[in-house]
Amino acid sequence: MTSPSEPSRRNLLVGAGVGAAVVAIGAIPAFAGIAHAQSTSNLSGDDLNLTLFHRSIELAFVEIYSMAIDKKLFDDAQTKNAVDFRNHHQEHSVAAGSLAGIGAVGTNGQLVNTYAGRIRAASTVDALGAVLFDLESRAASTYLLACGTYETPRAASFASAVLSIESQHATVLGSATDQPTDVYIPNFESIVGAFTQAEFPVLT
Repeated sequence: MTSPSEPSRRNLLVGAGVGAAVVAIGAIPAFAGIAHAQSTSNLSGDDLNLTLFHRSIELAFVEIYSMAIDKKLFDDAQTKNAVDFRNHHQEHSVAAGSLAGIGAVGTNGQLVNTYAGRIRAASTVDALGAVLFDLESRAASTYLLACGTYETPRAASFASAVLSIESQHATVLGSATDQPTDVYIPNFESIVGAFTQAEFPVLT
């Protein structure tokens, strides 16, 4: 059974500057081996369905970031960060597909549509960053929930690795958009706001 709260992403900031994109980038080498390690791992039942859901939302995150980048509101440094974060989500989608070990599902179109209007309506850098901060915060909650939902250890390991990276994305974006510190560095991470299959079903 999942606890409603876990140690904060505050722990992820030890030894790193809060506003630095290196916070998130630095997590990728440790994660990179996971996709390869899972390439022959097949899941079944609820674990398989949850992993396919994770693949579908990660692909949606890629599209949402592309829409945000295409607005041309970010400066060069901000654009680089956004591209890096988008690439991380692409890596996560590949890892989820490898973990599932079957024909992969596509992008979660309902999730893309949910955020597309908010991306279009954002007319400033801060407004656009705030949308992405919300996306990453909900993503972190999603993988925290998954850590307590998966029954297969290798699937829980996948969720834990992605949780670390997407929490760091949220921290960087929260700092960059001047969110209150207790919002982007909460005392405890929470499952509140997690994306769910009920809200965003996977279409196969």
